[in-house]
Amino acid sequence: MRRIPRKLATLSSVTALVLGTGLVASSGTAAADRGPDQSAGSVPTATCKHIGNLTNVLLWQKVVIPPGTGPQVGTDTIYHDELLDEQGNHVGNSDGRITLVSKRDDGHILGYEDQTLTIDGAVFRTTGLLDVTDLLVNKTWAHLPATWVSGNDKHWIGDWQYRVEAATKAPYLWQASAQLDLCNINTKSPK
Repeated sequence: MRRIPRKLATLSSVTALVLGTGLVASSGTAAADRGPDQSAGSVPTATCKHIGNLTNVLLWQKVVIPPGTGPQVGTDTIYHDELLDEQGNHVGNSDGRITLVSKRDDGHILGYEDQTLTIDGAVFRTTGLLDVTDLLVNKTWAHLPATWVSGNDKHWIGDWQYRVEAATKAPYLWQASAQLDLCNINTKSPK
């Protein structure tokens, strides 16, 4: 009895599975010939915009640190920031809370941030887990998903990004470069 090489046997099995389950359409049942209830659905489209070159300036904060030395798991901070455009004009606010929730084996501290951004006539909520060590020590960009809450830009979603930098704006407490990428996803079928 002749033995079939393993690669050829695997290829034969996959081909039989594809043909047997109908994953390859025959000439009479091409995707274009299917009824509306058998279609794969519409392909989403998006309208997007970038709000960049913002400066996020801390105006006040309240920090509660558990007994011990310095920031540690359990440290809780509420804050109010002002958002400025490139010319230094007020364009919005950021109000939120960050709580240090875990310390990894490599010493990095993770924080959970929940904030409300008010910018360009819209209110967004951003929530997520951050590597606070990378953010503060290594000056990496933080990324938090942004979800529309109210105002302009109804149903837009996006990515709120910020990176800590030297404080050059009064009251000189804390400052970050920031930007917001927003998209309005359209999943409706074209008519």
